[in-house]
Amino acid sequence: AASLSSSSIGTGTPQAISARRRVRYEYSEAQRRWAVTLYAATTTLLFADQNLLSPNLSAAADEFGFDDETRDKKLGGHIALAFWLLG
Repeated sequence: AASLSSSSIGTGTPQAISARRRVRYEYSEAQRRWAVTLYAATTTLLFADQNLLSPNLSAAADEFGFDDETRDKKLGGHIALAFWLLG
């Protein structure tokens, strides 16, 4: 039976092994621009709903016939929580 020596277990230093595993991905300028544009659009749409309801709480409460306490509880709390959970 052949004995295992330290040289047969692994060859090279950890840095050399890491360098061999490293993979370089090449992206064109158009692909990079598309990725940045898509990321910016996604971020914009994700946070777009954050300020939709707050300026219109009173109008929405009047539409649904809520008093001030119900408006604050349902529109200021529950709806805002739902927007936050979805966002």
